[in-house]
Amino acid sequence: MLYDVGLPGADRLRVGATTYLQYKAQLSSKRVFVPIGAKRCHALLVGGGGAGSAGTSAGGGGGFGGAAVIDVPIVGPYFDVTVGAGGLTAGASGSASSISYAGIVLAKVGGGGGGGASATSGKNGAFGGGGGGYGSIAVAVGAGGNGGIPPIGTLV
Repeated sequence: MLYDVGLPGADRLRVGATTYLQYKAQLSSKRVFVPIGAKRCHALLVGGGGAGSAGTSAGGGGGFGGAAVIDVPIVGPYFDVTVGAGGLTAGASGSASSISYAGIVLAKVGGGGGGGASATSGKNGAFGGGGGGYGSIAVAVGAGGNGGIPPIGTLV
């Protein structure tokens, strides 16, 4: 997550006339406090990818987890950050990553759909996540899962 407090500091890199703000990685779900004086917050959210599936001929691949940089409104002193997980078992969908405050979702980027088993369609993605692939067999033709609805939040 990136907070712009408008002050020089360790999170800024200056090259010539250009100032770059640096992101800090958040790898686990937890409450994160907003720095005093923060004017805005940009967050790179990545949803968990779907798991591929096994089939008698061929299992479908798991869907892309979705990724977006979201302009998150600062509405309180903290954010609850949920980091999405990838699908853990064959054909399982990944879960979404999100930022919320007091139970209100401010930003959300979805998980990928799980891959289909033999002659089974893949699962749909969620909030920008890709659909899982179709599990084919020699005599069947089918479709993969659909991509998800757009992410929640204002894209940067």
